[in-house]
Amino acid sequence: SQNGFVFDLLLTLNKLKTLDLRFLSIPKKSLIELYRSKIIETIQTLKIGNYTFDIEEYDIFCKMPKLVNLVFYKVSFDSNFKLIFGLISPDRIIGSIHIEYCSLGEDDLMYISKLKISSLILIHTQKNLLQIYYNLIEGVIRDTLVMLKIYDETETDVTAVNLYLAKFVKLEIFIVNDQKYDLYTPR
Repeated sequence: SQNGFVFDLLLTLNKLKTLDLRFLSIPKKSLIELYRSKIIETIQTLKIGNYTFDIEEYDIFCKMPKLVNLVFYKVSFDSNFKLIFGLISPDRIIGSIHIEYCSLGEDDLMYISKLKISSLILIHTQKNLLQIYYNLIEGVIRDTLVMLKIYDETETDVTAVNLYLAKFVKLEIFIVNDQKYDLYTPR
């Protein structure tokens, strides 16, 4: 297919820093081919869309040494985010994780909470503000998160907003349903 040709061509590029596969229909197990290519060493930002991970692709992201930003759009995790992401060094800081139109399980959120992430964007993940809060609050992310954006289509719970602002100590930018909050925003 044309998309397969484009994907194969991308894998031959050297020193590629951003790889956006969100709108490219790639065959199952394509990330295995990505891992076997040279660009695995240089990719800093990876964007994946409309994809279901195969068990053979588990641990792929922890094997990308320069990866700092990840975007998932309409991706199926099946509560296997931990297995898909892989075992990350406790010292490794992730710039951002953006998850949009993906169903996140509580196990997925609990794993995310254990990562040192600066920026987290959760849009239409089938979890509301409080569900996300209670799954993130116990992890190290509470001390590293600088920007958090959540869009969940429900009415914004002011109590939940206050919990985030009180407990996430480094949070500078907090956006809920397109409304920006900080310690000085009247609620």
